[in-house]
Amino acid sequence: MQGALKRLILIHRFLREFNKQRTLCETRTDLFELLCRLAVQQGGYRFAWVGIQHGDRVVPVVQSGGLGNAPQLSCGESKQQSDPVVRAIFSNQAAVLTLSPDQVLPAYWSTLIRQEQLRAVAVIPIRFKQKSVGVLVLCSQWEDDFSDLYSFTLAELEEDVSTALDRLDEYAHRLDMELQLKQLHQAVESSATSVVVTDTQGFIQYANPFFSELTGYDVIDVLGLSYLSFIPNDFNASIVNDMQQSLAEGRQWRGEVRILASDGSSMWVYQQVSPVSDNQGVATRYVCTLVDHTELHEAHATIEMLAYYDELTGLPNRRLFLDRLQQEINGATRDNRHFAVCFLDLDGFKDVNDSLGHEAGDELLRVVARRIREQVRTKDTVARLGGDEFTLIVTDLKHLQDCARVATNIIKALQMPIPVNGKEVVVTTSIGIANFPVDGNNIVDLSRHADMAMYHAKAKGRNNFQFFTAALNREVERRVELEARLHQSFTTGQLELRLQPQMDGMDGSLHAVESVLHWPALTEFGIHQDEVYEHLESAGMLAEVFEWTLMQACQETSRLHQQFGVNFRLGVRLPRLILRNRDQLFSFLERCLAITGLQYDTIQFEVPETALNDEFNSITGTLHELRSRGAAIAIDRFGMGGTSLRLLSRFKVDVLKIDKSLMADLMTDRNDAAVASAIITLAHQLNIKVLATGVETLAHFQYLERYWCDFLQGDYLAPAMSVTQFQRYLARYCEQGFQAG
Repeated sequence: MQGALKRLILIHRFLREFNKQRTLCETRTDLFELLCRLAVQQGGYRFAWVGIQHGDRVVPVVQSGGLGNAPQLSCGESKQQSDPVVRAIFSNQAAVLTLSPDQVLPAYWSTLIRQEQLRAVAVIPIRFKQKSVGVLVLCSQWEDDFSDLYSFTLAELEEDVSTALDRLDEYAHRLDMELQLKQLHQAVESSATSVVVTDTQGFIQYANPFFSELTGYDVIDVLGLSYLSFIPNDFNASIVNDMQQSLAEGRQWRGEVRILASDGSSMWVYQQVSPVSDNQGVATRYVCTLVDHTELHEAHATIEMLAYYDELTGLPNRRLFLDRLQQEINGATRDNRHFAVCFLDLDGFKDVNDSLGHEAGDELLRVVARRIREQVRTKDTVARLGGDEFTLIVTDLKHLQDCARVATNIIKALQMPIPVNGKEVVVTTSIGIANFPVDGNNIVDLSRHADMAMYHAKAKGRNNFQFFTAALNREVERRVELEARLHQSFTTGQLELRLQPQMDGMDGSLHAVESVLHWPALTEFGIHQDEVYEHLESAGMLAEVFEWTLMQACQETSRLHQQFGVNFRLGVRLPRLILRNRDQLFSFLERCLAITGLQYDTIQFEVPETALNDEFNSITGTLHELRSRGAAIAIDRFGMGGTSLRLLSRFKVDVLKIDKSLMADLMTDRNDAAVASAIITLAHQLNIKVLATGVETLAHFQYLERYWCDFLQGDYLAPAMSVTQFQRYLARYCEQGFQAG
């Protein structure tokens, strides 16, 4: 009886210490380590370990005591009755084993009993949010350690662990919410923009300090007042009505209004009003931001007069030119028309300006402007950008020769002597021409290319015009050189296969290895790794290089499986062109698998998100067939291609790969963090695993662990390696006792 009392005291001390210290734990790993350590040190158990269910396995994550390592267990249907650990998970009920020599148990139990000299074992399910996610296994040297006398402690311990896990989850969520609220409040309070919050009737509930600075009202004095009372009665009623109508329809409104300050004066503000809605989409309040526009508004009339025309020549200035250029782009795009942008620079103008003075220079510019204007149609635009730089938009081009004719006429017109201060001055011009849409379909490209062509005209002796042909030729030459180097690199064996591990986020085991095609000349040509397949496609080499890469990756995977006795999936990127050609793809696959002995279930095909989004109907048949043969399908660069969430419900995928660009600013950009966590949550709700790429820091790792991200890939864990480097990596990995799977 004294022995039983002593055990009860030890067990109660274990429970008491666990409940006392569990509040200090910040992660589930901390909690499990505390649980196992106290079970051995305070509870007197021989051996304690925690296993977490991961797919069809129970993976030990923490253990304490004992002479060896806790086993990894299979939890397939055949094990649900014969194995007490698996039975406890699926039944969500604790199991107690009083061990005897003639009892039939799985082999690992017999080894464990003999090695640890065990007499009794308790298997306690670990629940998280009412679902069994793992087990706590307590091993004892005392036969009656889990008899009825002590059994009440098992239920108590089970509830304590579940409560602690729920508390950790609530704690993490609360920290997130508190941090967000604190950051939001600090941002609004310290903002240099006025912020006002009203109820749905427009009565002010909050105003930040800058609103007081802007209007002169004390914040306390405006609370409860209608925001409309700050708008004078003589203000344009239609603008107010438009704002109210937009808000009533749940839409944001922005615009310029006039409000009254505390001293009775009025000011113009640019304001943006947005509805804040509840979970049902019903507006509960409005948030309004205000920026002082008084000076801008009062100067508007003057600006309108001076902003769009050059004071010296009367031609449109840069601002109006860019506006008309954008309008021409929009119209030409809509109507499938061509037009040209010309940049003109006067040759020798500086000499005239310096020798005859600025007044003579101004007169020269006025005459030049008039002569250029005389050579074009009314619907064309001539503008002066500044100095001796002019631009021209020649609309509705039927042929490039039409623009060439205009440029020739301008050159001839300017070659005629110009009388200035009683002297005749001759200036010439160099003209560069860019054609829409061949040389660009936006303002930046057209302007840059016309400017480059103009400098090319100057380089060719001035007093001439040049199309953007030279620049295009240089780009073509660069592309030809790049493709030639790709051919050379492939034929001389300079293309390399690199391998990068994808780790299990739960237990750190090796889940898969992504095969990456590496070209050493990437940096020389200034292209990104992700662009290699695009250039291979352009060079007509994609199919040949893809088959080579696939064969190399399959051969190395087969050899590594045999050499190290480990099994891991091979990640293979599927370019869009390969995906479109179903017969060619399966021909490649059958040939590679036949030679290497691999099976489809060894391969994880990684499909770019843009392909799924743009070509869903044409590629889903191929992906369905790959999956039906046992292959896994991963959506690569997820979060960047705008894939409709509805597509994920229509097509079964196994893994979503979060794009590494989202990971880059994960810890500093709340939007990227929100997108990443939302992808993980959504995927898990759809029973899809998540692989985060670009895991470069410990902070990335900890953040993803908190959201139960399934798989991780990045330089923090392991970089992309050559085959030789990966062999050494895998050898070290196996020496540490891990198993891939």
